[in-house]
Amino acid sequence: MVALLAPFDTAALDAEPATVLALGADDTIAYVNPAYWAFAAANDAQWAPGAWGVGASIFAAIPAVLARFYQHLFARARSERAVVEHEYECSSPDAFRRFRLRVLPCADQTLVLSHALVVERHHDEASGQPVDALFRRADGTLLQCSHCRRVRRHAPPSTWDWVPAYVAKPARNVSHGLCGTCATFYYGAEMTGGTDASSATPRRILVVDDDAGLRSVIQRILARRGYEAVSAITGRAALDAIAEGRFDLALIDLHMPGMDGREVALALRAASPSLPVMFMSGADQGDVPAALEASFIAKPFTPGELGAAIERVLGRDDAR
Repeated sequence: MVALLAPFDTAALDAEPATVLALGADDTIAYVNPAYWAFAAANDAQWAPGAWGVGASIFAAIPAVLARFYQHLFARARSERAVVEHEYECSSPDAFRRFRLRVLPCADQTLVLSHALVVERHHDEASGQPVDALFRRADGTLLQCSHCRRVRRHAPPSTWDWVPAYVAKPARNVSHGLCGTCATFYYGAEMTGGTDASSATPRRILVVDDDAGLRSVIQRILARRGYEAVSAITGRAALDAIAEGRFDLALIDLHMPGMDGREVALALRAASPSLPVMFMSGADQGDVPAALEASFIAKPFTPGELGAAIERVLGRDDAR
């Protein structure tokens, strides 16, 4: 790691007051400094040691709606061999905060990321109350901006309100998007395509597979392509997940112990009749009942093959 971080000195990074982490060529976290964990502890972050430390993918900690932006940012730093900077908001319940991210290229495609606080002040707007009836949508989800952390009212007027209680204690069934102000100010109009910010909400995919390793790989693939992935290890867990929120696609292993994939798909369709289903299996596609009108992808598959298959089902025109 010392060689990969060149020309930076590890001892100097350890002493840096800003949070610093290093990414390997595959965007897994290869190093964090003490300030990284200190920031997590001070903000009651869920990425405690063992969760978002060394060996974890950086995209597991980045909201899906922002994944593509950061992929491009990291690729630019690597290809241009130049320092890339980006400012973003990350407010706390008590303060407006803006940070500056600096991405610095090192040896062998390694990157050093430094996050420094540049603005901190009290919020200058009235605070709302955490009334679920005002903010939860019909499917039970709460739409929260990934940056300013305001939440959107589900009924007119569809404003984005500052509700500190939803920031201090993460609410259940939160779907992270971008409000129009943050999308335009921090990323430019291309993040919203000139539409209302609700269009920045990522597509949600339910991944049902009893193989923990494969589920983890699929989640990383989907996060890198800008999707929000929720995993379930059993059919029962899948039904619990769909009862708590909406999904745009169910990606289901065809052969699992207990409820097999066909039974899971039938149960999910009973709960959500319009839900698209894609089976995945190393077995022949003939095992999929035609009546289910489901898609199919054969295992093993590459990240590109999975992404293209999903994009065909969802009708996206940005297949890569």
